[in-house]
Amino acid sequence: MKHSKPQLSNETLSALCRQLAMLLRSGIPLTQGLELLGEDAETPRDRELFLRLQTLEREKGSLADALEETGLFPEYMRRMVRLGEEAGRLDDVMASLADHYDREASLRDSIRGAVIYPIVMLGMLVVILAVLLTRVMPVFDQVFAQLGTRLTGLSRMLMEMGHGLRGGGVALVCVALALVGAAFWLKGKPDLGYRVLRAFPWSRNLCEKTALCRLAGALSLAISSGLNTGYALELAGELTPDPDFRRRLSRAGTALEESGDLTGALRAAGILTGAHSHLALVGSRTGALDDAFSRIAEECRAEADRSAASAIALIEPTLVAVLSVLVGVVLLSVLAPMLGVLSAM
Repeated sequence: MKHSKPQLSNETLSALCRQLAMLLRSGIPLTQGLELLGEDAETPRDRELFLRLQTLEREKGSLADALEETGLFPEYMRRMVRLGEEAGRLDDVMASLADHYDREASLRDSIRGAVIYPIVMLGMLVVILAVLLTRVMPVFDQVFAQLGTRLTGLSRMLMEMGHGLRGGGVALVCVALALVGAAFWLKGKPDLGYRVLRAFPWSRNLCEKTALCRLAGALSLAISSGLNTGYALELAGELTPDPDFRRRLSRAGTALEESGDLTGALRAAGILTGAHSHLALVGSRTGALDDAFSRIAEECRAEADRSAASAIALIEPTLVAVLSVLVGVVLLSVLAPMLGVLSAM
C-alpha cells in the first residue's frame, strides 16, 4: 500500500512513543490511552491523528495496522510495533522506539548543521565579494579617473569583473537565491545531506558514527524485543543511506548466517572496532547484548555530535580566512596604486 503523505518528524514520533509507553505501563488499554492522548492534544492536527488511530486500532485490532493505514509512520516503527504486539511487549518496544527517535533527531540535527552552515557561509562570502566588486571598486575607478590615471593589471581585471557583475545582477541574485534554496532544501533532506558529507574526507567520521549509531540503536531495540538477529540486522540496514556501510552490513549478514555470532560477524565486517567491539563482546558473553548496543548507540551519538562540531569549527575559520584574503587582495589592488599616485604628486 503506497502513501504520499509526509511522515511525522522524529521529535513527534519520539513524543508519541513515550506517551504510549507510559500509558501502557500504567495498565491503561491502548484504545483508551489513544482517546486520552487525543483529548489532551495541544493542536487540532494532533487531536485528529490520535482519534483516527483510536478508530483504526479498534477496527483492525492492531496498532501496527492502524499506523500503516494512516501513512504517516515509518516502516521501521510499524515493524517493531507489530513485533511488540506479537510478543506482548508493546510497552517496552514503545519506550525503546522513543529513545531511538530521540537519537535520530539528534543525528539529523548534527547532519543539518554540518551541511547547511558551510552553504550559508559560502553565500555570505559571495555576497560580500559581489558588493566589493560592484559597489566599492567603481568608486575607486572614479577616483583614479579624476587623478588622470587608470588602473592596470589585477586592479583593472577586478574592475572589469565588477562591471560584468553589475551587468549580470539578475544572475548574481539567482546564484544567491540558489544557495539559500539549497540550504533550506537540504534541511528537509538529511539523508541527501549525509551523502554530501560522505564525499568529503573531513566529514566522513561524522557519517561513520551516524551510521553506527543507527545500527546499534536498532539492534538494541530488536534484540530486546526478542527479534531474530538476522532479521534485526536486515531491518537495521534499512536505516542508513550509506552504500559503503550497507555493503559491510551485507558481509556481516553472510558471516552471521555461517557462524550464528552477531558480534563476531560485525567485527569481521569491520563495523565494530576498538572499544565498541570489546563492549559488544562482553555484552554477548554476559547475555546483555541489547544493553551493550544501547550503550554503543549513545556513545556514537555523542561522538557524532562532537564530529559535527569539529567539522563546523574547521570550516568556519577556513571560510573566514578565505574571505579575509580575498577582501584584502581586492582592497590592496586599488590602494597600492593609489598610494603610488599620491606619493608621486
